[in-house]
Amino acid sequence: MKVTVKSILDIKEILGGKRTIEIEIKNSANVFDVLQQLVCIYGESFENRVFEKDGSQKPEIVLFINGTTILAREGLETRMKSGDELLIFPPVGGG
Repeated sequence: MKVTVKSILDIKEILGGKRTIEIEIKNSANVFDVLQQLVCIYGESFENRVFEKDGSQKPEIVLFINGTTILAREGLETRMKSGDELLIFPPVGGG
């Protein structure tokens, strides 16, 4: 099944400058599985941007599925389904 991954700012650059990509995932994949698949595709730069050294998600990275934060669901264990959209949102600063 396929899901869409959207990103902005530096994460977009890590994903080859593309704001939106589509990837094929396993039927039973959860958010963590999708992120690990992106690590396999985009390497250490993606891994270091999204994960801490201990493998946990960096707290400043916010993840949404279809517009709802994963914190309102089951976190990284939230199951993905075909057609879902995962937004990887890095911190935004400015003033």
